[in-house]
Amino acid sequence: MERLIDLGPASAISEGGSHSSGPVTVFRHQGHLHAVASRCPHMGYPMSKGTLRDGVVTCAWHGWEFDLVDGGCYRGACDDLPIYPVEIVDGAVRVRVSTTPTDPANVQRAMFCSWRSGSSSISAACERLTNAPEAG
Repeated sequence: MERLIDLGPASAISEGGSHSSGPVTVFRHQGHLHAVASRCPHMGYPMSKGTLRDGVVTCAWHGWEFDLVDGGCYRGACDDLPIYPVEIVDGAVRVRVSTTPTDPANVQRAMFCSWRSGSSSISAACERLTNAPEAG
């Protein structure tokens, strides 16, 4: 199953810039828009806080690097960054994301939540994240 996320006007995303909404971050590189998962597959840090250079987005937390076109990870044994198709409809950026449990972003969230389940406050936060609809 898929869900359509509206990220606002394409003109609002400047060259080298990004915009996030819920599970998606969109970067503009060389005039093209690229949609990726909003969280790094390593430890969940926001990809929007990373740097973009030569078509590679680098997570600001641990320096993991990902190709914007295919999500491939450049550093050793790391997971790829999920990517999503971008649509421009009447000047607005729209991204289709999977809502199935096997989507990499959903699996990552579930794994993080189960790993951190020893803390009741984190368990409660994960419960809210898992059951609440994404913003966007």
